[in-house]
Parts: sequence; structure tokens; C-alpha cells
Amino acid sequence: MRTNGAADTLFANRLCRNTSVMKNCPTLLITDDDHALRESLGSLFQASGFNTLMAANGREACEVVDCEDVHLVLIDYHMPFMTGLEALRTIKSSKRSIPVILMSAQLDDQMSEAAFAADAWSVHPKPLDISRIRGDVSSALQTIYNWSID
Repeated sequence: MRTNGAADTLFANRLCRNTSVMKNCPTLLITDDDHALRESLGSLFQASGFNTLMAANGREACEVVDCEDVHLVLIDYHMPFMTGLEALRTIKSSKRSIPVILMSAQLDDQMSEAAFAADAWSVHPKPLDISRIRGDVSSALQTIYNWSID
């Protein structure tokens, strides 16, 4: 995972200055069965001004979305109990406007097509390119919630 500390600080400052639509910073749900990756992404986005929630599998992710005010979901494809794709479909069936970004270490064209057919915002291969993920998060928040990041 690549990060840039100075860029992260700048991103956080821009994010929380522009709150004309929402009163608080957005909440991201990070779902991955890899504890270290989940915590790394959580720390990165918290440092960038986001509230973060964590889930270890798709089933937990669906439960969190049902009971918390989540603005965006980052979710791994391969997990126990319920795959990221199954969770994506479940989330979209009840809360269509929540953008969901799917991640996978074993991404192929068929998985990407299935994810986009289920209305994924974007799909990212692992190892993750943090600047691309951050860009897609920003784009989704701007498009769905009119949350502007300069």
C-alpha cells in the first residue's frame, strides 16, 4: 500500500472544510477479513478526516449498513460467510445510493463485470493504489452527496 503523508494531511484539511451539505465528516465502512489491511485503511482514512467503521466479512458489513449512517463501503471480494459481491448486492438492494468500492487480490474480468452489474462504484486490484482509492472515494462522495473536495 502506497501512502503520502503530506498529501493525506492536505486531503483531510480540504475534506472537512467543505461541509455545506453534511454537518460531519463522511463515514466509510471498511470490510476485509485481513485485519492488518482493514486497520491500515482505517488509519489512513481517519488521518484524512473520515469516520471509519470496520467489518471482518460481508455479513458484518450488511449488519453495519443496516444500523449505522454509512456514506461509502470499501469491501474485499473474497471473505468467509458472505463474499464482497454478495454483500454488495444485499447493500444495493436496500440502500441503492450508498457507493460500494470492491477490492480483490485475485481480480479478473468476470469478477469486475459481475461487480459493475451489481452497481459497484469501482473495482480495485490488490495491492491497492491508495491515490486511486482516495480518488474514487472523493468522486463517489461528490457525485452522490455533493461533498466537495477541492
